[in-house]
Amino acid sequence: MFFINLIYLVSFMLVWWAFCGYYFYLFILSKMIERRKRPEAIENWPTITILVPCYNEEDYIAEKVNNISALEYPVDKLEIVFLDGLSTDSTVERLQELTATINNTTIYQTNCNGKINQINTYLSKVSSDIIVITDVDGMMEPQSLVEMVKDFQSCDGVGVVGAFVSPVDTSKGDRRYWDTQNKGRLMESTVHSSSIVVGVCMAFKREVIDRFPSDVLADDVFLPFEANVRGYKSLYSNHAITFEKRAPSSFWEMVRHKFNKSNAYLKELFRFLYKAQEMDYQWQIIYFTKILQMFILPWLLFFLSMLTCALIFLKNIELIIYALVFGGISLLITHFIMKRISIPVEEPKSQGLLFTTFVFLTTVFILLATGISFPFYNQLGKYQQRKVGKD
Repeated sequence: MFFINLIYLVSFMLVWWAFCGYYFYLFILSKMIERRKRPEAIENWPTITILVPCYNEEDYIAEKVNNISALEYPVDKLEIVFLDGLSTDSTVERLQELTATINNTTIYQTNCNGKINQINTYLSKVSSDIIVITDVDGMMEPQSLVEMVKDFQSCDGVGVVGAFVSPVDTSKGDRRYWDTQNKGRLMESTVHSSSIVVGVCMAFKREVIDRFPSDVLADDVFLPFEANVRGYKSLYSNHAITFEKRAPSSFWEMVRHKFNKSNAYLKELFRFLYKAQEMDYQWQIIYFTKILQMFILPWLLFFLSMLTCALIFLKNIELIIYALVFGGISLLITHFIMKRISIPVEEPKSQGLLFTTFVFLTTVFILLATGISFPFYNQLGKYQQRKVGKD
């Protein structure tokens, strides 16, 4: 019985770490360490190239051009390149009309499909200090570039900065999901380094990577992982804000999109498994926690359920009661920790504990579906098409 109890306790603590302990760790450490000091003003303005992959974007392209034109950054330090991926609608024609009087803008025909392929086609031609990749439906606040540069200059080791991304006109559930994920990224950034930026708008120093591997599913996951292996930090900005115009219109569309994103995240996680020994210990904690949360957890929950049934059958339920009480209290504390993390966009009004529980269970369902289906599910083409086509 001792060994069954021990195995149950170890399994429970791993589940507890995935759901609660990791966020306790981030929150406590974020209060103990000294915050990075962002410069109040920029003295040395780095050169920036903005890459905008496009494919059949006639509905959004005018708004994107106007959005980029409104960015507050020295014109002589800024280059804008629209990377067209063989659009079959009027995207290119509209771009030519809209950018005819903008001197620092280029329309480049990549002659290939897929966001990663389009970016790789042009990356070798960029010599700017910083490269920004932004989706057509990502509307950047005017000060976004300035704030990103301040984030880069807050620490010599920063190699990647992701804009704070928030969806527009989305469901309350999707918005709550976004806010929770964003708060986790902000805590990771404060403690060490964010495990993900968001591909809607992200920036990196030119020396971080030469090109993306052609089989990358999620560039916004690969980039911070590659940067951290090379000794750089990745920050999720609390100041540079971008609004995503395309958002899931229904609950099941949201679940399907998050599932595909989680599947892509997991594939990128395993890409770096053999490089784990090259990571510093703080990044290893983040890295292995993500593997626990996204791959091991579904199987662990099943195993823990079987152990629970066995203990009930053996009429040894004392440990189960302690675990349930401890787990419930921990979940409540985690909920209040997340509520204390401030974000730069207004959060939706609280929907109460019942709604929060619903979003939590939805997140768990997505994680379980991702982990269980991972060995059998391949969504390479589907995911890339979603990112460069219509969301």
